[in-house]
Amino acid sequence: MKIRAAIEQDLQFIIDGIKETHIIEEWPEEPLICDHYKDEVIDSIARKEIRVVEEKDQRAGFVWVKPEFRAMHLDRNDYLWIYLMFVKKEYRRSGVGKVLDEEASEIARKLGRKEIIGDIFEVNHISRDFYKKLGAEPIYTIYSKKSL
Repeated sequence: MKIRAAIEQDLQFIIDGIKETHIIEEWPEEPLICDHYKDEVIDSIARKEIRVVEEKDQRAGFVWVKPEFRAMHLDRNDYLWIYLMFVKKEYRRSGVGKVLDEEASEIARKLGRKEIIGDIFEVNHISRDFYKKLGAEPIYTIYSKKSL
């Protein structure tokens, strides 16, 4: 497995991952992705906030972190926010998610953050089970991984 910073050629793969996640999370039946979202992905690619895992030269998943994101209900700034982690269905349970989690942990360490946090929709059993397996604990509707 190889992990790298996302590039503009990854845009459609990332957008497709966001769409699939929205379906899993049962978002309303409105357009799932608007032009604003594409611009946000392009900006995050430029800021090196998205990492892509490849397996045998095929994109298998990505993690999108937002180092400056601050959740309203968390009155501190010592964490790294995972905006989205996505693994293609055929690569789940193959170690791709663990590689992405390790990459997010490494980014957090380099930034001097003590914790990784991201929210998970209640209906997203795939993500909930994954983070639970990693030892992350739920706080409110978000999951926190403190051991970096």
